[in-house]
Amino acid sequence: MAGPTVKDIAQKLGISPSTVSRVLSGSLLVRDETRVLIEKVAEEMGYTKKQSKRHGSRAILTVGLFLPRSPDVYHRLFYDTAELLAGLTEGFGEVRTQIMVNVNHPDPEIFRAKKSGNLDALVFGFTIPSEGVVQTLQERGIPWILLNREVPDQSFISTDHLPGMRSLFDRVLSWRGKDQLRPAYLSFAPAYQIASSREKAFLDSCKEHQVPGGPKDIFTLRSVEDVSPDFLRNLAKEYNTVICFNDFVAVYTYQSALLAGLKVPHDLSIAGYDNSPIRCLTPQKIDTVRLSAFRLGAEAGNWLGRAVINRSNEIHRLYIAGELVPGETLVDRDWLSQHGHLPPQGCPTGNLGDL
Repeated sequence: MAGPTVKDIAQKLGISPSTVSRVLSGSLLVRDETRVLIEKVAEEMGYTKKQSKRHGSRAILTVGLFLPRSPDVYHRLFYDTAELLAGLTEGFGEVRTQIMVNVNHPDPEIFRAKKSGNLDALVFGFTIPSEGVVQTLQERGIPWILLNREVPDQSFISTDHLPGMRSLFDRVLSWRGKDQLRPAYLSFAPAYQIASSREKAFLDSCKEHQVPGGPKDIFTLRSVEDVSPDFLRNLAKEYNTVICFNDFVAVYTYQSALLAGLKVPHDLSIAGYDNSPIRCLTPQKIDTVRLSAFRLGAEAGNWLGRAVINRSNEIHRLYIAGELVPGETLVDRDWLSQHGHLPPQGCPTGNLGDL
């Protein structure tokens, strides 16, 4: 006669088979009182675990990577998903993982699906879980972390935008000078949370460098199509430098500037942000700030690995400062050749933008 099964134990206790399976498989992600009860009942019922082959000497963690649904095709050009996955794998180190990529969804029922029922940890990249999903995660004791998003009382790894913005100001000031610089900032409404923090970094940098710059010098775009040649012709009458929300906006601005008959950077200096793959599509490389998708993933994997193994509930917050990636759209190339600050050749990969 066959012995009791996981379903038999679950039915007796009135809990889900997945919870029973977790405990009997040695998972750490079940509350102690529930674990003790399941183990006690399993022993009383004479449950015997079936022997199965394992990959090496360690269990494999299942990690869910949740990404946003892209409302526009061009959002897919903001970051390199492969680099983010590589960073996550690197961050977990010797802890073996399988990463399941999903589209973020507000319905917590997604965690009751067969394929996602045994997630050990979750990463929300450039997106935020709903309150219902958060409640489900807390009830199940599953650790999770946000990437490039900040929510009170939730763990996140985000970017400190001021150092990167400051480096862009330093670069253009080396050529134009404080008395000549007239900067504007092109913000991006669809990415409000990140856009607002970069707006603040722009205003703080203007204040630090003692150059004109206030809320009236911030132009919020509903889409990149707002950056038309006519828009830039009018902008160039008052400003000589445009710092863009990200590289995609910067590349579109660069193209529109050429259509408007403006010379870059003489008539209009242009800077991007993120060092995303699209930056390589212009003959003059966009000056930008590097924010590595690989590093975001690696930091997330490193913390989640420790959170799972140590069963830690500690909130984790980490800010990563961006680094200047010199290009040819902020400062005149002839000036650069005379002063020995030409940008490096080639276009690095593995960086992200913001959804």
